[in-house]
Amino acid sequence: MNAPIDLRKDDRYRLSAPVFLFWAPQNDSSHGSQGVTRDISANGVYVNADESPAVGETVQMDILFPNPAPGEPEIHLTAEGVVFRIETPGTKFANVSNHGFAASVRFCPRLSEWIMSHLKDSGRVT
Repeated sequence: MNAPIDLRKDDRYRLSAPVFLFWAPQNDSSHGSQGVTRDISANGVYVNADESPAVGETVQMDILFPNPAPGEPEIHLTAEGVVFRIETPGTKFANVSNHGFAASVRFCPRLSEWIMSHLKDSGRVT
């Protein structure tokens, strides 16, 4: 059996952070939900959420990062992305225990690199 090929170009970081989601399916009103990130990279994010956009839909996200240091304010990172995979328990993704989705996203490049570097240096992501 052949192992799956990983086409990711960016390092992923395990990070559990609250995320607020907004999307508007075609011919429907806007939807909102919230979830928790499972991992994140400079160009993608995986979110565990009970309700998620359909594959191909555009989603707006507001991710709340942990305080970078005691006494500093929390960091909000806004992104826009497109859902490219949905995972649910009982599907071919046997290791999935929660509903979730993966999306390619666009962050402000310098800000996202700074945040990832700072969180990694502080030991808050693995």
